[in-house]
Amino acid sequence: MKKILFVFLICILLLPLFGCNREKEYIELGIPSSDQYEKGNRALCAWDLFLYDGKLYVGAGDYDKNAGPIQIWAYDTDAHLWLNSGTVPDEEVSKFLLLNGIPAIPGTDPKGDWSHGNYYLLTDGVWEICSQVENGIHMFDLTEYEGAIFAGLGVLPGKSPVVRSTDGGESFSPVSLYKDGATLDTSAYETVRVYDFFLCDGKLYALFIYGTDTVLFDLFRYEDGGFHYLCDWTTEIAMLKISSKVVNAKVEFKDKLFFTTGLLYATEDMQSFERIQLENATVVYDLLVDGGRIYTLSATKSEDTYRISVSSSKTGDTEDFREEFYFFYSVPPISFEKDGNTFYFGMGSIGEANDKNGMILSVKSR
Repeated sequence: MKKILFVFLICILLLPLFGCNREKEYIELGIPSSDQYEKGNRALCAWDLFLYDGKLYVGAGDYDKNAGPIQIWAYDTDAHLWLNSGTVPDEEVSKFLLLNGIPAIPGTDPKGDWSHGNYYLLTDGVWEICSQVENGIHMFDLTEYEGAIFAGLGVLPGKSPVVRSTDGGESFSPVSLYKDGATLDTSAYETVRVYDFFLCDGKLYALFIYGTDTVLFDLFRYEDGGFHYLCDWTTEIAMLKISSKVVNAKVEFKDKLFFTTGLLYATEDMQSFERIQLENATVVYDLLVDGGRIYTLSATKSEDTYRISVSSSKTGDTEDFREEFYFFYSVPPISFEKDGNTFYFGMGSIGEANDKNGMILSVKSR
C-alpha cells in the first residue's frame, strides 16, 4: 500500500512537467480597439499577435468592410498596460513579420491612392509608411530571399501579383509567372492575387490565386528570375475560412514547413503534404516555434463554448504532438504568442458579431 501511495505522489508531483490534459485559468487583458469599433464588430478581431522588444502588438481591422485607419495597440508585458503604438492608413492589419530584422506590416488595403501599395516598418517605436509598390492595391505578404524583398499583391487584371526589390525596398519591379511553358497572362482573370510566400528547403514559393468564375489555387516556385508552376493546391490542400487570410500561419521547423489553413499540414518539398491530426483539435488556428519546440493553437466547439488547446512537439512528427494545456472560452482564438511561461491569445469570431471579439487573454503555462 505504501508503495502505491509513493508512486501516486510521484505522479502528482511530476504531472506539471509533462503537460498532460491540464485545464488552465485565463486572464482577460481587455479589447484594445474597443474605442474605435462598436462592441462585437468583426474589425476588433485579433488577426495576428506579434511579440517584439517586450511589447505584444495586435493586428485588427476589416479590409472587406473598410474599417481603417487602424490603431495598432501594444501590450507592455512588464508594465502590464496597453499603449497606442500609432495609426496606419490601412483597413486591416492582418499579419506582422520581420523584414531585414525590422517589424513590418503588409498593407492589406490602403486608404489612400491605390496607384501604390503600402507596407509599414516599425522604426524607433513609430510605424512608418513605405509606399513604393506600384499597382499594389492589396499587399498580402512580404518576404526576403537571396538579398531581395518580394511582395505578394492583389492587382488588377493584366498586372503581376508579385514584385521584387533589389535595393532594400526603394523600388519594385514585376516578376513574371510561367505555366505550361509560357508567361501567364493575368489579363484573362478578374481575381489576381498572391496571398502567401513560403520558404522551404532553401527555395521560395508563392501561392497564386486567380480566376473569374472558377478560382484556381496554384503553387509556383521561384527560379531563374521568375515563378514557375509547381502544383494545384485544390487537389492537395483543404482550406477552412478561419480568418481574413488563406494560410493563417506558417513556420519552418526540423527541416519541414508547417502551415495551417484551419487544418494542419507539413511538407519537406512543397509537393507532397502530410495532414497532421491533433488530439482535441477540430480547427488549428496558429503556429509558433520557441525553445526548440513547435506549438499549435487549436479549438473544438461544443454548443456555445470552445475548448481551446495548446499542443507542442520537439520533433514535429505527428505522433509526438502532446497537449500542453487547455481552457474554455465563448469565442475561438485566432492568434497566439509565447513569452517564457506566459501565452497570449487573440480572440475573435470571423463569422458573427460577438461581445468578446478582440479580447486578449493571458495564460500561465506553469
